[in-house]
Amino acid sequence: MATDSRNESNPAERRKRFISSRIKKYLKISLIVPILLHLAMIVIGAMNLKKCPVEKNIPIYLLSAGILGILTKLAGIGRNWIIKYISFDTIMSVIYTLEFVYFLLGSYWVYKEYKPSFNSHDGNAYCDKTTFMFAFIYITLTYVVLAFLLLLLCCCIAGVIALDKLVPEEKEEGRNLQSV
Repeated sequence: MATDSRNESNPAERRKRFISSRIKKYLKISLIVPILLHLAMIVIGAMNLKKCPVEKNIPIYLLSAGILGILTKLAGIGRNWIIKYISFDTIMSVIYTLEFVYFLLGSYWVYKEYKPSFNSHDGNAYCDKTTFMFAFIYITLTYVVLAFLLLLLCCCIAGVIALDKLVPEEKEEGRNLQSV
């Protein structure tokens, strides 16, 4: 009990609990946008399954990538309940791997057919404009965000290296660091 009263009076612990509660609240809210995006992928893919003869896999990609995306988001929300019954990390690894491989396949299917005919009278060269453009923009924005995050990571690493070189090392007192 002494540790409980100490933790409650400790300002750092109170701040940590406050920030943690706020973050958990807003993280669940922040999942709304990706879930809505994946729902849109499912709807657009399902509505246009037969409307892209130039590459029949594009609507299928939207449909299945939307389903996989929602699965990953819902699994993250229900992690505490799921973990009681099954090996959560193994299942999430499989789902993330499937999502990644399917993203690469979707990239191939979409970029291979850029720019199809959006005129339905063009037969096998046709793809529904909404379907194709949604897939194209989704994939392109994903690559842009990944490139930005990679650039940010490189900047952080460069900053750490620069700080390491700029900050002089402290010499230990009482020790002779010269070779004998």
